Amino acid sequence: MLTPYVLGSFGGGVLADGNLLRNVYIDEAGISFGGQDPFVVVAAVSVQPDKQWKELKRYYHDLAKEAHPNADDHDRYVFHAKDIWHGSGDFPRKSHDPFRPAWSWEKRLRLYQQLLQVYKLFNLRIGIGVVNRARYSEELMAEFPNATKAAVNAHAHVAAFIASVQQIDNHIEKNFPDEVAQLVIEDSQKMRGILTTFHAGYTELPDDQVVPIDEFRTDRIVDSLTFASKKQSILLQLADHAAFTVKRMFQGDDDMKPFFKTVFEQSLVVGSPHKTRINYRYPDAHVPYLSLGDDERNED
Repeated sequence: MLTPYVLGSFGGGVLADGNLLRNVYIDEAGISFGGQDPFVVVAAVSVQPDKQWKELKRYYHDLAKEAHPNADDHDRYVFHAKDIWHGSGDFPRKSHDPFRPAWSWEKRLRLYQQLLQVYKLFNLRIGIGVVNRARYSEELMAEFPNATKAAVNAHAHVAAFIASVQQIDNHIEKNFPDEVAQLVIEDSQKMRGILTTFHAGYTELPDDQVVPIDEFRTDRIVDSLTFASKKQSILLQLADHAAFTVKRMFQGDDDMKPFFKTVFEQSLVVGSPHKTRINYRYPDAHVPYLSLGDDERNED
């Protein structure tokens, strides 16, 4: 199976009872079941909730108030990276609406930099998994020739997701052995069942089960996945901005270079995951897009 490219390292937090916990916010870019984007990117940003959550929320509140003073709810305002970059949504390149003024390229770039500087201002570490969709599809189809396009795209998403999760686990194991992490993910009805299934596969392990040396398992990623919209979990936009930036850079967007540098400076190049086998517990009910056309229980 194709090993994804990975960038990553993570920060940490301390709970009142002395146990260490990280909230890791995860989002994607280049995910479409039509498969138009050449790269699938999943970004994970770690936050110390007790020390940083309120300050980060206030940062976004103040920025929203400056950018859109007439917005209904500055506390829940979400900056979508693709809208800012492309001049759409709340940041139109052209507008005849006095209550929705146009945003010039220069003004949008300034805002984009303000959003990305948050990683350095708060010393947030970023982990990113990137999958070359065409190469991944070619290798997967060679192994599973009956797989549908939707299934291949879903598994490419899983590969990038697992790469990010594995970097969290590696970093905790090496640097913070008493810590655990909980994952908060941008909700997707199409991917919810698939990601939940794989999450159970690498976090649930009976004591008497022998794990192959190349199979990723962890007891440092805890609890079930938390799926939320960005409105519900405002810090998910941390991952959205990072994922979109990396995707555009991998697609060869030269205008993104200085912004990619901002993201990259808060990331560590740690190489590809050393455990490439991905296990999952085969669900009792059918999960759309999971089947590759063969019985693939406990397979890569």
